[in-house]
Amino acid sequence: MYLAARQYYQLPEHFEAEWIVADILDTDSLMDAFAGADVVFHCAAVVSFHMHKKDDLMRTNVEGTHNVVNACLKTGVPKIIYTGSIAALGRKPGVTNYITEETQWEESSANTDYARSKYLGELEIWRGAEEGLQAAVLLPGVILGPADGERSSNSIYKLARRTGWFYPEGSSGFVGVTDVAKLLILLYENNLWNQKVLAVAENLSYADLFRSIAEWSGIKPPRFPLSGWVLNAISKVAWVLEKLHLPTPVPYQAVYNTATHSIYHSTRIQQLGPFTFEPVKEVNTKALAFLYNK
Repeated sequence: MYLAARQYYQLPEHFEAEWIVADILDTDSLMDAFAGADVVFHCAAVVSFHMHKKDDLMRTNVEGTHNVVNACLKTGVPKIIYTGSIAALGRKPGVTNYITEETQWEESSANTDYARSKYLGELEIWRGAEEGLQAAVLLPGVILGPADGERSSNSIYKLARRTGWFYPEGSSGFVGVTDVAKLLILLYENNLWNQKVLAVAENLSYADLFRSIAEWSGIKPPRFPLSGWVLNAISKVAWVLEKLHLPTPVPYQAVYNTATHSIYHSTRIQQLGPFTFEPVKEVNTKALAFLYNK
């Protein structure tokens, strides 16, 4: 997959990354990897809405971030830039949430285990800042782009093509993976320390997103919102299947997560200089062509 991605993003032939394998749950191995570094870009995370993944989420996203911060402090790495998530900004169910970098976390049923793990992980970054690190946090929306369609938010492409009649009734913020990478570098180059920046290219309803994917795929778009008794029935079935450790097309927490309406606006991204996001439709076109070899 790395070779395919390298060709897709047209990296120079002479470019060779130095790969050092380390365990995010082993501070000693992280210290070996970080020795002599000027900055650490912390992008490692587990992304899942399955109930049985809660322990993995907390270990990797919280304990792992704790270890990364400690390794930076112990090895003298002065700077850390963390890839957070819009999930770490507070939301409420049943209303339209208008969210900026200033929106504070609050516990509610709209928050998934993944959201809690990213919020707690971000707190570890700010703990590191209090102990002497220069820290910055990028809060991307749902990240889209070319990949294998099996993991993380990239799995939305395969999900959208098999949902049949129904689509999630909520909305969220979306951004291309290339833009996320660019913005992480811009955070570093602009020395925007001790701040967090929200990165959302477009606020879209899942109806529009699924319709766009269906249009590209040449299939009929879903026609009915996943709401009311249908939402309750599907969520209950998903909950039972997960409790029994049986496969479910959509995890229980994801069903309710995608029913929440959220609109995101960055008040700080202009501090990184002029920046134009790639339109989500173009991101989807490239991702689907990559995924289905068209």
